[in-house]
Amino acid sequence: MTTLTYTSILFAVISATLWFWSASLKLVFPMAYLSGPPPEIIARLTLQSKLNAWAAIATGLSVLLQAFENYLK
Repeated sequence: MTTLTYTSILFAVISATLWFWSASLKLVFPMAYLSGPPPEIIARLTLQSKLNAWAAIATGLSVLLQAFENYLK
């Protein structure tokens, strides 16, 4: 296996870890908020969004590295 393969595996593991972390964040949603959601809910939603974005980037890099390695063969 080449360096590209190992790097691709590393990005895949990073992606899976970020998505698991994002999915593991607990959010409590009451039926309604009288004055908008509390700041801690907004902070967790923002963190989930950032984790999902970084996981998607890591997945994309993993796929691109695999494709580039197959192209070189």
